[in-house]
Amino acid sequence: MKVGFTEGRWSIKGRLVRLIGRVFLTFACVIVFILLCGVGWWISANISSQREEASLKQRWAEIGRPFEEILGRFPPRVANESARRLEELAAPLGIQLTPRGVDDRVTTEQSSIDSFDGIKDMVQEHCSRIAGADHVLEENLSADLESFLTSNTDALDSVVQHLLNEETPMWEQDVRLAESAPSPNFLGQIYLTRLLVVRSSLLVRQGHPAEAEEALEAAWNLQRAAAQRPETISQLIGVAEARFIAGGVRNHPKLTAEWSDRLLEHDYRESILDAFHFEAWTFCEITHDGDPFGGNALVRVISKPYLRNQAVLNAEAIRSAIESLPGTALAGYDPGEAYAVALENIPEGIVARIALPDVWSFWNRVCRSMLDLELSATALELRRAAASEGLSAWTQLPAEQASRLFPSVTWRFTLAGRSLRIEPVQELPAMGSVSLENMCEAFVLELPIDR
Repeated sequence: MKVGFTEGRWSIKGRLVRLIGRVFLTFACVIVFILLCGVGWWISANISSQREEASLKQRWAEIGRPFEEILGRFPPRVANESARRLEELAAPLGIQLTPRGVDDRVTTEQSSIDSFDGIKDMVQEHCSRIAGADHVLEENLSADLESFLTSNTDALDSVVQHLLNEETPMWEQDVRLAESAPSPNFLGQIYLTRLLVVRSSLLVRQGHPAEAEEALEAAWNLQRAAAQRPETISQLIGVAEARFIAGGVRNHPKLTAEWSDRLLEHDYRESILDAFHFEAWTFCEITHDGDPFGGNALVRVISKPYLRNQAVLNAEAIRSAIESLPGTALAGYDPGEAYAVALENIPEGIVARIALPDVWSFWNRVCRSMLDLELSATALELRRAAASEGLSAWTQLPAEQASRLFPSVTWRFTLAGRSLRIEPVQELPAMGSVSLENMCEAFVLELPIDR
């Protein structure tokens, strides 16, 4: 009895062991099968992503913007001597132009930084009033702002002369580094450009038109540095600062004739499209060769096909948006229907659906600024004509004049006594003639008293 019980007990244990072994074996087979399927999916997804990338490049080329051509326009470079010298000249003003992460070039004293911090909001407010004014802005600067400009006359003179007489400052650039590419201190460039515009306004009121024009020209040369870079943020900064400078041009009593052409020499609509292309390429590069997960190799390997697919969707969304952007799109144009149509043609993808509205938003901001630049150029031309011919230069104007930049826009001229009102009017198919007051402020020219 004792032996039989033992044999039976071990017989039961043996069966349990075999059962458990089969379960684990089955489980292991399932795991191996899943892994094999995962590897197969990963290989298939990678091959599919490569094909999609190749197809995407071909579609970009079809709209006249092949990847290689865009990248070839922005070769790698280090900061030129003009940029390095400007960093030194701006430091006494409390403005830092040295790129982030580059700490060994120029040291800005904290006292200078604090001094500029005390007036930078006033600078922004005055520039905004200049850009949005519907007539020549004649208000005085605040006492603190005028005091800052006066006490820093020598430093500002040095900055102006440098920007007038030296080459355009260009900071580090290397598009091959994608998200790690160096970038300038954009905030410092914004502050310096606007400070020069405010200085021009002060000099006009002090009766120094030549020096005021030099300040505007220096600001113009500085914003060109941003306009010649590939990043979207660079283009938005460039056109925004150009708009403030254009406001300063409108507030100047007399400028040389070349300013009319200068304001329109750069078509930001073209360069913002190239910037969209660059951003699409950058995301593709990050997901292709970069490390968006901070060194987690396993997560990077597993997620790479998905991320590459999202990058392609993002680039395709941008390409589709570029094709659908109308040449007449302006800031007041409601893009809701265009969004809906474009989204219908984009496969499900979080990244792609986030990217598309930005394209439209940035495009409309650029178009608004371009219209502002044309308004300033037109106002400048009409003011110079009146200065030489008197009121007859305005009485002989047609009621409307076609825009040089936007086929659907005309400039409407309304003469009242010695004042000429200029306003944009856009023809929209479903809406008729619509005044675009929210897009570009109308501007009123006053004939000089001595005419």
